[in-house]
Amino acid sequence: MEQASLLSEKLDLPELELARKLKSFCNEKGKEKDIFLTAPILQELGEIYGKKKDKLSLIRAAGLLNAVLVRQPKNVSAEADLEKLYSRVLQMAKAAQSTSACISTVVYEVAQKIENMRQKTKQSLKVLEKIPFTTKPDILTEMETTRIKDIRSLQNIVSEMFVDVMDYICKKCVEILGKKPCNFVLIGMGSLARGEVTPYSDFESVIVLKEGVQLEESYGETLEYFRWHSVLFQIILVSLKETILRFLSIPGLNDSSKPAEDWFFDEYTPCGICPDGFAAHACKNPLGRQEPTKNKPWITELIKPVHDMVTYLDEDTEAKKEYFLGDLLTKTCFVSGDRGVYEDFTEQVRLKLKTNLTQKCFNYDFVIQQIRKNLKTFDTSTKLDQLFFGKNCDIKRVVYRSTTIFISALGRIFSVEDCSSFDIVDRLEEKKIIAQETAHSLKYALAIACQVRLAVYMSEGGQDDMVGQDDYYDYNDNRVTDKVLEIVGERSTVDYFTIALSLQDSMKVEQNLENFNLNIVMKPSTKFIILHLLKMYDPLIKEWKAYTSAAVGDENDLQIRFYVALTQHMLGNYAEALEMFQRLNQAHIVNPTIKKDVLVETGRLYMELKRYDDAINYMESTRPKIESLQISEGRKLNLLSMNGHFMGQCNVELKRFEKALSCFQQALKDLHQSDVAGQESGEIRWLLALVEISRCSRKLGSLEEALARSLEALAIGKRNKFPAALMGECYKAIGKCYFVKDCYDNAFEYFSEDLKVRMALAPAEKQETDKGILSAKKLIAACQVKLQDPGSIQ
Repeated sequence: MEQASLLSEKLDLPELELARKLKSFCNEKGKEKDIFLTAPILQELGEIYGKKKDKLSLIRAAGLLNAVLVRQPKNVSAEADLEKLYSRVLQMAKAAQSTSACISTVVYEVAQKIENMRQKTKQSLKVLEKIPFTTKPDILTEMETTRIKDIRSLQNIVSEMFVDVMDYICKKCVEILGKKPCNFVLIGMGSLARGEVTPYSDFESVIVLKEGVQLEESYGETLEYFRWHSVLFQIILVSLKETILRFLSIPGLNDSSKPAEDWFFDEYTPCGICPDGFAAHACKNPLGRQEPTKNKPWITELIKPVHDMVTYLDEDTEAKKEYFLGDLLTKTCFVSGDRGVYEDFTEQVRLKLKTNLTQKCFNYDFVIQQIRKNLKTFDTSTKLDQLFFGKNCDIKRVVYRSTTIFISALGRIFSVEDCSSFDIVDRLEEKKIIAQETAHSLKYALAIACQVRLAVYMSEGGQDDMVGQDDYYDYNDNRVTDKVLEIVGERSTVDYFTIALSLQDSMKVEQNLENFNLNIVMKPSTKFIILHLLKMYDPLIKEWKAYTSAAVGDENDLQIRFYVALTQHMLGNYAEALEMFQRLNQAHIVNPTIKKDVLVETGRLYMELKRYDDAINYMESTRPKIESLQISEGRKLNLLSMNGHFMGQCNVELKRFEKALSCFQQALKDLHQSDVAGQESGEIRWLLALVEISRCSRKLGSLEEALARSLEALAIGKRNKFPAALMGECYKAIGKCYFVKDCYDNAFEYFSEDLKVRMALAPAEKQETDKGILSAKKLIAACQVKLQDPGSIQ
């Protein structure tokens, strides 16, 4: 009888060769060019892993073969290989049932249960109506309370159905393997424990054995039984065909410990219900972390008796440090097995936490440090600012974690035993840590977050958090906010982000644990900020017309006027915007961020009004003001670089190319030493400055310099894989240099590249009127004329 080890085997030459072959059929992003060429390679890899003796390889084999069937559903040989794998696993596990059909049947039955859960969730979401933007305050609270109740009920139903699925799999694994050697419990963690799971969530779990089993002579055999239980459980989940290959951390494809070997991007397998992954930072499944890395050389198995599992709550436990296992084990739920074992475990956890608190083992400073870190990572204004400029964004970070992660932190600080974010808010209200009004606002924000997350996953058919453009930035691209607006409407969208930003602002206030009081203040300026960042300009102007301030000129009032001025700029009302910014220039603004933006925006508005001399004079006068701002030197140089670039553009419009060239060169010098140097935004601005330098040099007759700078810009774009629109600017600049040098073949080539990217970006109905496309076509036509008659007039 074959024996299976727990540790995975090393990468052999055949696997390495297949990984290299697979890579040759993928693009630079690791995406497959042709699945009919890659599927056979994945199948061959699956066959190799299926013949290995370690348990992780058997699960990986199931993942690879199912990935083949995702790409080729009628691949009979892959189906046969999968059945062989099932049989081998059962044989190695010495299972009571040894036919592959027993696994296939469970997979089919589980898939039916999951589909039923998803259909019920879809129906429940459909009946939720949007709250109108014009809803009157006297009925708004009632409508919000109803929405909170509906979403809490829906999340409870989804959680119950999800647990039912996992309980079913667990019992079937016992049935297949044969009589269990001792009482045990399968425990859920993460979003399932919090009651915030979705019909597409992964399953984080551990197996806890009854206390005392470790003293029995057969303990080794007991552990082996539950290891095979975990293998079967995970193979069944993987066979649902919703486990992307990256989660399996397959050596040569996605080895998370070796960046050079983490390259494969599985875009065909949907991301749905699956076991927690094998990457070093994941592994929250019973088999645990079995592949040591250089920096983390230990292994962690999560099949343990009660006492041994509870030790992970100790401060010095390596596994706790590894991936916050200690925190996860304090927030759990019963999934399957013996409730007595679960009750024993939860009681031991409670006593351990009480002991830690009594002995002051609770690290309050660490929690506060994490809050500060999260305030930067999940900052709502920053995330919305990224959306404002059309950048890709993770909707889970923008809409879900921007509130839940801070509520969870408050639960840890005040030893709230409840897992659900909703329940944590209820307990905080009971403890008088937050007021009733604050509690209502937080629960309403949670309801919106959960509704959006559920709706997005249901519409996308998986955990697709990245909602945004793929290959280019488009200022007018609002897919993320449009998605949220589509689900919950304008009113709830604005309210969610207003509450999230207000919550984060309140968490920034320094407080002592003894007299902590969370007072969320909905400042009038917050709503204006949110409306502006969501590009809801008409509602913002309506709010402005109705706005009255008893304290004109205070910081809140100035912030409102700043965002109204920005909105007027965006609406093309340049004269009105300039007037407002000129007044802001005279005001006493304390906030350095707003102060520096006022300086920059005023100059830009002079440009928009084509008052180029006024713009240049203003920008030159702001240099000492920028240097006196209470911000870092890097940020000052960033602003000076922007000003220099704008002055260069003004001089180009005035055909003062020597002055323009000098401005762009100084802008690059400042940019090189700024706080964005080396970052994506800094690299983009570097590229644009080089394009402008190329234009000025060309106008001044320095053709070699012009060509060199435009080629340098193109190289930067390719190196950073910049959006196609930026690459088009480089192609056009190079083409113009070649055209002036009478190299019409080269010019034609680059103008054609420019046209290609612009045609790809513009919608079909706008291609006949798009200025960029018309310009590229005109330049190509000029080249064609020159190529037919080199002596023709330009």
